[in-house]
Amino acid sequence: MTKHLGYKIFVALLLLFVVGVAVTGLILSGPPSQERARRIDQQRTNDLSSLTYSIDQYVNEVGGLPSSLADLSRLQAKGMYIPAQDPVTGEEYEYRALVGDSYEVCATFAAASIDNGPNAARVDPFNQMWKHDIGRTCFQRTAQRYPKPP
Repeated sequence: MTKHLGYKIFVALLLLFVVGVAVTGLILSGPPSQERARRIDQQRTNDLSSLTYSIDQYVNEVGGLPSSLADLSRLQAKGMYIPAQDPVTGEEYEYRALVGDSYEVCATFAAASIDNGPNAARVDPFNQMWKHDIGRTCFQRTAQRYPKPP
């Protein structure tokens, strides 16, 4: 009887440990829906980053900013991937030419980006460039002109 009691206590403690680890994991990482929102937002920032690269390419080929994202189709014809739509809603990302080579790209985010504190730029410079809150956020960028080869 004592042997069975010891076994039951061991199983109960093991079960408490497993449940404790699972609860701690959920507390630290958030619920699965929150993690899904972060992953989708990461896809959105990756898309916006690809768009800015595409706009840079366009500026260097044509000499000026595109009037709309549709103008980037000439780059698609060359095999460049142009992510123009939100992965969840299917709505087009927003783009607006500003002054000179400046423009903005906008997306609607499901969650705020993670703040890594005062050393964030060294820890993850990409996420610092695309830091956002929940909801619609616009990022102002300036097209990068590359030197023409001689």
